[in-house]
Parts: sequence; structure tokens; C-alpha cells
Amino acid sequence: MIIIDLKNNLAEIVQTDYRTAEVFKKLHLSFCCGAAMTLASACEAKHIDPAMVSKELLKATRNFRMSNKLPFHEWKIDFLIDFISNVHHEFILRVLPGLITSLNSFAAGHSEKYPEIIRVAEIVNKLSNAETEGILHAEKIIFPYVRQLDMAFQNKDFHMNRSEKAASNPLNGIGLENPEVQDLLNELNKVSGDFSITNLCSSYQVLIHRLKELNENIDQHLYLQNEILIPKAMAMEDKMLHSWEAMGN
Repeated sequence: MIIIDLKNNLAEIVQTDYRTAEVFKKLHLSFCCGAAMTLASACEAKHIDPAMVSKELLKATRNFRMSNKLPFHEWKIDFLIDFISNVHHEFILRVLPGLITSLNSFAAGHSEKYPEIIRVAEIVNKLSNAETEGILHAEKIIFPYVRQLDMAFQNKDFHMNRSEKAASNPLNGIGLENPEVQDLLNELNKVSGDFSITNLCSSYQVLIHRLKELNENIDQHLYLQNEILIPKAMAMEDKMLHSWEAMGN
């Protein structure tokens, strides 16, 4: 959370914390390209209560952090799926459309100064398509199957045989995400200079910060799904299969 000083100009505030940009956009206060107007002057010109703006800025910059020390491997299947769906999938599907619009708009007016922005916009468009496809597949096919598998495992309903597993298992021989996603993330990182904000205007800095936030979210999303959830589900399948065979079936 930042300290709001009405004497600071809008560009300085955004450079201090990119999340303030959303508040200024909503209030139609320009912060791009070294906007020199102070927050106090901008509020006066627009007849906006500075106390209200300060409150909105503080709300927008409130920090919520999830510790990497959380015992993800110990989470129950249902909770893990709910977390992936409600935190990561929700964030990705909500953020990507607006981010693409902002990138395309910025590229239209700034591509001569920042030629790489054209490729950045192209990568994020492809990333959006790949992520949307992967998320829909997970929500409609993978997650329901894993929930059903977990329920059967908890109830010791060990009826799976090898032919059934081979024929109907949606986890069989696939990754949960389109393999294109990681390649696109790697290229995005490279083209953006590891999400560096050096010598960029305020609007571009905001976009880079948002891209970095998206990258981190997708990275954790892939880790929780592919490194924790799917191995847990496959381990349950193996135990159920072995139990079925041990019973002489």
C-alpha cells in the first residue's frame, strides 16, 4: 500500500505503484507520458473529491500475498481444484481481454517508439487463445473427472480395470495445458526484456507490470495443475487399479 501525497503528479504515483493506473483510468485522469499535473490539481480540474480518490488508490494498492510455503501438496483434491478454478482461472479469464485491448490500443499509437510492442500484443493474443482453450478443457473435462475419481477413492469404490483406464481416462498421456503456453510465456519474457520498465513511459510501465503479474499467475496455475493436481489424480488411479487387481478381478 502506498502513501498518497496530493502534491505528487499522476505519472509519479503510477510509477510508484502501477495498480493506481486503474483508478485514474476509471476517473479519466491522464497519467501517460510524464503527466505533470498534481493529484490535487487533477481532482480540482475534474471536480472530484481528493479524499475519495485517495481512498480508491489505497484500496487498489492493498497487498494480498500468498506464501510459497503453503503446503500445496497436502491440500485435499476438492480444495485444490476450487483454488485453481476460483483464483487462477478466474484471474486469467478476467484479466486477459482487457489486457489485450490495452496492448492493442497502446501499440496503435506507440509502435514507432516501442516497436517490440507489436510482437508483445501478438504473443498475448496467442496466449489468450491457448489459455482459454486449456482452462475450458480443465473445467469441463479434467476437473469433473478428478472430482469423481477422488470421491470413488475416498469411498473405496475400486472398480477400475486396465482396459477401462486406457479407454476412458482423460489424463492418459496428456498435459493439462496446451504445450504452446510455456513457449509463449518464454517468448513474452524475452521480448519484454524480462519485464523491465527502464526508460518506458508510464502507460507502458503499467502494461509491463500487468504482463508480469499475468506471467506469475499462469506460472503458478501451471505448477498447481500439472505438478500437484494431476500427479495426485494419477497416483489415486494407480492405487485403485492395484486394489482391483489384488481383489482378483
